[in-house]
Amino acid sequence: MKRSNDQVGGTHYQTLDIEPVELFVKFNLNWFQGEVIKYCSRFQRKNGKQDLLKAIQVCELANNLGLSSKPLFPIELDLHFLNLYTSQFEYKEVLNDIINYLLVDNNYMLAGAKVVDLKNMYYE
Repeated sequence: MKRSNDQVGGTHYQTLDIEPVELFVKFNLNWFQGEVIKYCSRFQRKNGKQDLLKAIQVCELANNLGLSSKPLFPIELDLHFLNLYTSQFEYKEVLNDIINYLLVDNNYMLAGAKVVDLKNMYYE
């Protein structure tokens, strides 16, 4: 899916062949999963470290609300599509781990720890 109109508020998704929203729809993600993936997917093109700190905060909120203890929507991953998505990023292995922790394991603590690793790769 390519946008048929201009992106409001930046160009951070325009260079992607697969936008985060396509991943959200494909796997029927909940808000918490989508927010973490969105921030991790755009941080280099938009708000840098602040986006990763937001992703960590969303993981903490989801965990504090008890979402790590119960799956909201069990997901069967299309690994080919997931690999196409993550291959757009130089940090694809870490992003793939984050997505797997969110979607397969439903573990926001582990996802948040991987986002911290990503932050440390670029900002520490």
